[in-house]
This record gives sequence, structure tokens and C-alpha cells, in this order.
Amino acid sequence: MDRYQKVEKPKPHSPINENEIRITTQGAIRNYITYATSLLQVYESAFSSISVWLRCI
Repeated sequence: MDRYQKVEKPKPHSPINENEIRITTQGAIRNYITYATSLLQVYESAFSSISVWLRCI
């Protein structure tokens, strides 16, 4: 196993818009949903998109 080495792939970073919510696999999904629903109630559905970012192993 000494000959093998993990190579990190560069991640494309795109700026997050003010009216966008990104849900990733890092953290509990329940927390994201609670956060998103609280924002939707405050801003009365001012968000144009909810993005889901998944990472496979």
C-alpha cells in the first residue's frame, strides 16, 4: 500500500446567491430543513432555488 496515494480533486467553487440555500452531506439534514423552513417563513418564499449537493464515497 506504500505505492498508492490519495489525490485530492479540486472542487469547483461557485458563489452562493443571497436567495439560495445549499444542502450538503456534512451535518444533519434535519438541521438544514429546519433552517430553510425558518428562512422561508421569515422572508415569505423569497428564495429562487434550493440546491442539494451530494458526495458519494
